[in-house]
Amino acid sequence: MSIVYFFFAILTLILLVDFKKGVLLYAPMKLFFNINVRFGSFTFDLAMSTLVLFLFLIKHKKLKNSAFPMAKYFWVYSFGYCLTCLFPDIVPNMIPRILVIVLAFSYVYFYCLQTKDDVKFAVWSYAIFAIIMCINGLLEPLMHINPLDEFMQSISDADNSLFIDNEWVRMGQVRYRSFIPHAISYGVACCVIFYSLIWHYLSVKENMLMRVVVLGAIALSLSGMTICGSRTPILGLLPLSYILFNKKYVSIKMRWRLILLIFVFVLLEGDYIIYSIDSIINSKAAEDAGGSSTDMRLYQYSLALDWMLENPLFGKGMNFDAYSANSSILGGESVWIPLIMNNGIVGVVSYAYLCWGTYKVFAKSSGKVFLLVFSLGWLIMRTATSLIGVTDAQFFTCMFIIYRYYQINEHFANIKV
Repeated sequence: MSIVYFFFAILTLILLVDFKKGVLLYAPMKLFFNINVRFGSFTFDLAMSTLVLFLFLIKHKKLKNSAFPMAKYFWVYSFGYCLTCLFPDIVPNMIPRILVIVLAFSYVYFYCLQTKDDVKFAVWSYAIFAIIMCINGLLEPLMHINPLDEFMQSISDADNSLFIDNEWVRMGQVRYRSFIPHAISYGVACCVIFYSLIWHYLSVKENMLMRVVVLGAIALSLSGMTICGSRTPILGLLPLSYILFNKKYVSIKMRWRLILLIFVFVLLEGDYIIYSIDSIINSKAAEDAGGSSTDMRLYQYSLALDWMLENPLFGKGMNFDAYSANSSILGGESVWIPLIMNNGIVGVVSYAYLCWGTYKVFAKSSGKVFLLVFSLGWLIMRTATSLIGVTDAQFFTCMFIIYRYYQINEHFANIKV
């Protein structure tokens, strides 16, 4: 436990010395200090996110130089989520999980991206984190060791931790997760970071060192999406094909580099990719692969709807144990299934409004093509599966890197005019 306090003290010191860099540095670390690292009943991430919000409220006059574009959508979602934490069950301890860890932190992160140097530092932070996470992920299949996961489990509270071990074989291969609690979440985390890094590699001119680091992080993120043994990241990458094979957005020279990278990826994992795609569209292949078939997911939705109809407005409540009621629900493999059964119409509508707001805001940006493709990829993944240890905070922080880059460019262009 003392090492947890040590990490908290170090990060606190960084925030006090340079608040912006501290926030930008901590954002990818939220994936490491996830639900399993705790201070008693509080997660490390909740404690750190609360500190970030407190320090921001002190410093906000210096940092708030523009309106927050997602404000009304964040407020509506917050109000809806709070209502579902109070009706029909009163569970106020669930409120900070979304309001502080996801929404408040993402809000502060937006304002910490003030300059192009801030954007560059944010990309560096995510790239270096991805390299560390994915190299650690590769150590297990290559050397049968997982040092960072072993370290995380050593500092976690065993009674309140959740680690899904790599005992499942999916599509002929063992599923690996680096230090993320679940293999699917590991693949999704790699995919989210991959989107922000591929955007940077294609759209931003940087020095050779940074381009090499970003390209290395891109390649390693692909490896993470492969060894996780999940179809979800492959689904999440599909919208990106619109950009990669469109000469309007990618030069011929750059396209050949990407084709070479994809060719090596397919050469190494071709059978797995074919099997994954087949299992998405073929129910029999999905059953053979060990994943949920289309029929199974439709049945889960029907169960969730039946439960919601018992209390349409607020659902069965946050304390409802669906698995005990009917084990066929499994993990409720979509963001929408728990919303339907636990949060009812209020929960579904408020989250759908947040998704709609994401589209409305990003569609007005000069970087709208990449932003909307990324948003679609995230929505596909959130719809396809449930996630442990990965939240909307990862999506918003990576998206805000892209959004703020174009916003900063537009600001300086207007000054010059």
